[in-house]
Amino acid sequence: MAWRMRFGYPNYQQLEMSEWGAGFMTPWQFVNSLVSYTIANSYNVIHWLNVAMLILACIVTVWSFRKLPLSVSVFQLSTLIFIVFTGISGTPISSISRFVLIMFPIFFFIGFQTQKKLIRLGVIELCVLLQILLSSFF
Repeated sequence: MAWRMRFGYPNYQQLEMSEWGAGFMTPWQFVNSLVSYTIANSYNVIHWLNVAMLILACIVTVWSFRKLPLSVSVFQLSTLIFIVFTGISGTPISSISRFVLIMFPIFFFIGFQTQKKLIRLGVIELCVLLQILLSSFF
């Protein structure tokens, strides 16, 4: 970052805001933007999928502090904070479902929760149905 300032280039936050309209948001800006976007787009299936992924990421973060080593839990929390508070102000959680994929404790959570064969089959069916749904959008 120092070389950008030394040679007269804009810093990363200015570049991100000017090119993509995205940047760091405070928690109250995030909540305000999320509530207003949810009210305006209550019919949008993709938005509700992103909300579900945000809720899953929050649940896994709490679970990881109880069941996993501290280093993994801190990684999960820091990744969630970075993803949530870095966004576009108009659509605060757009594409969060793909960003959640880098949170590897989520895969630990799914593995722990699907120990029974019936639950595992239900999760596989849900994943196949969601894959078909998401493929229909392309």
